[in-house]
Amino acid sequence: MKTTKNAPNPLVVVVALASTAAVVTITLLRYKRQRHQRQKYQQEISMRGLTRGQVLEIRRAHLAGNLSLSFSRTPTGPLCVLSGEGTYLYDHHDDGTRTPILDCVNNVAHVGHSHPRLARVALAQLQAVNTNTRYMHPTRVAYARKLIATFPSPLREEGVVFFVNSGSEANDLALRIARCHAGGSRETIVLGSAYHGHTESLIEISPYKYQGKGGFHPPAYVHQVSAPDMYRGRYRCHEPEPRGDRANPPPSKAPSAPNSPPSPPLFGNVSSPPHPAPPVPSVGPSPPPPSSSPSSPPAPSQSEPAREDSTGAANGLSAAAVGQLYANEVGSVCQQLIRDKKRLGAFIAESLLGCGGQLVLPPTYLQRCYDFVRTAGGVCIADEVQVGFGRVGWHFWGFESQGVCPDIVTMGKPMGNGFPLGAVVARRELAAAFVGGGMEYFNTFGGSNLSCAMGEAVLDIIQDEGLQTNARVTGEYLKRQLHERLQGPFPQVVGDVRGLGLFLGVECIAGSDGARGGGGRAGEKESGRDEKHQPVAGEEQEGRDEKHQPVAGEEQEGRDEKHQPKEFDTWMPVPAPEAAAWIVARARMLGVQLSVDGPEENVLKIKPPLCFGQREADRLVGVLERAVGEYVGKGGGGEEGGGGGGRRRDAAGGELGKWGGGGGREGDSPHVNKKDMSRGNLGHREMPRKENVGGGKNGK
Repeated sequence: MKTTKNAPNPLVVVVALASTAAVVTITLLRYKRQRHQRQKYQQEISMRGLTRGQVLEIRRAHLAGNLSLSFSRTPTGPLCVLSGEGTYLYDHHDDGTRTPILDCVNNVAHVGHSHPRLARVALAQLQAVNTNTRYMHPTRVAYARKLIATFPSPLREEGVVFFVNSGSEANDLALRIARCHAGGSRETIVLGSAYHGHTESLIEISPYKYQGKGGFHPPAYVHQVSAPDMYRGRYRCHEPEPRGDRANPPPSKAPSAPNSPPSPPLFGNVSSPPHPAPPVPSVGPSPPPPSSSPSSPPAPSQSEPAREDSTGAANGLSAAAVGQLYANEVGSVCQQLIRDKKRLGAFIAESLLGCGGQLVLPPTYLQRCYDFVRTAGGVCIADEVQVGFGRVGWHFWGFESQGVCPDIVTMGKPMGNGFPLGAVVARRELAAAFVGGGMEYFNTFGGSNLSCAMGEAVLDIIQDEGLQTNARVTGEYLKRQLHERLQGPFPQVVGDVRGLGLFLGVECIAGSDGARGGGGRAGEKESGRDEKHQPVAGEEQEGRDEKHQPVAGEEQEGRDEKHQPKEFDTWMPVPAPEAAAWIVARARMLGVQLSVDGPEENVLKIKPPLCFGQREADRLVGVLERAVGEYVGKGGGGEEGGGGGGRRRDAAGGELGKWGGGGGREGDSPHVNKKDMSRGNLGHREMPRKENVGGGKNGK
């Protein structure tokens, strides 16, 4: 009988099995040793033999007192974070236990805390070489090309990259480039409540800083216009906030450079259904292309806006009309500079306002502003430090939601997922003017091999893991839940829910129902600005007294004596910073990290890592629903006894029990100062009670 295969040699089989067993054993031992080393590092190196109290004491002794420390005056105390994973940070305790905290505010860990892919990239590059831009390296140019491919035209064809270490460095360099292009002009237009960085050149163009504690009067070349707040701002809108895919028409595409067809973008915009933006009243003829010499910009529109918007809301304006009125202020500044024979250097604005209160710009606002600025010979700078890299969901860059393409784009925070990395992308013409000045530009660490490897890995992870799509889908789901489970049941506390993607804000108000479309309290002076707020641009030229300084373009709008259009005087929600601080402190006790922002510090800001999914969204909404319900139940929200009016479910359907309660005792009332949440003032409270992971009860 023939056999097709020889019988296996028993010795060969034994050797093969032994080899396999040896490989498995070695792998398990290696994993066990690595795990033991990680645990030993966390215990012996990270804590360095110190208790939480000792860490806090040494911090107070040797670090500057104006370094913020979150939750330092809340019942739970500050966090001691030695590790994190995905959307969670872990608050470590002296007995070796740790409490998971759902991180809903960290827009630096863009793809999640401790992403293993980034750890591998960093280790591999450090084991090879880490040098500066004076040496050639393929990773640097590959990353530059891949980064520029994410932009719309004409930046995709004409973009030049400057690598830096942070968003502050990026904005500082952007100002240098713009001023060089403008012949040295420092005239700059900024938005109210804006924040662009911590250097001296940026603090003086950041109202968030120079109007705050320890601030100063800005230089004469800084022209502040109103923040385009459609809810509590100078001009207000009663119609629902437009969706991210409907806010504006798609960006206009400039012709491609000859013999250089554009490559497909690495990350595309989400396809928009056929819902055009609302019609916008004309602000004059279309401006000519930007030129090197300033000319008179088109005059701001002086036409009377419609008395009823497209949704039929009485006594209000459409979002498009509100955008026109805010943009007219920029046009008025441009006209005044022309009359004064001064050239505009730059207009800088975040694509969505962060410190201004998580604001989505009105439709076509940036289009109109950019037209005014470019006609006046200025440079348009988009600050994407907080909102770029797919966070808004519908687009990879926030400015794309406005249908524009800036002259310069700055970026930072999420660019390296926590590794120091920032960049400026400028049109080639502007970069050439900066280079032509003759001064060498060099940055020791900006554009290093390691930083570029990390930045490229972040781009790859965003694409490979579909994080931009997740930001859109999860963000829309979360915003809908916030509307239905917070703003609906608790209109006396939650006045507005707004944002795009995973960049959301919840505005807390006091008194009667002040939700969008409701009838909040009226009578606040000058759009809610108190005496500490500086007047905006154009005031000195108008010749008004200090008490009633108008903003730019005010005369055209027919103000009354209080400089507020009469049609708006019946509707003004009252900010509630105490409510926002109480809710944030209570959420921290329930295992969720939030913070507040906005000029009145009454806006809950939500900007988690982009791996934040529906499960995390459900938990966040459950905790907020519980916290707001408790606040109303204790008499908050302007009603004695409150009544709540909402569902009082366990946070996120029992999820809180699984993860523990964040260190506070159930029923604790978080008495906090509103400054503690956003500024993190140092306190002197003892360390809180703690619990094991999955402890199931608050306050072990």
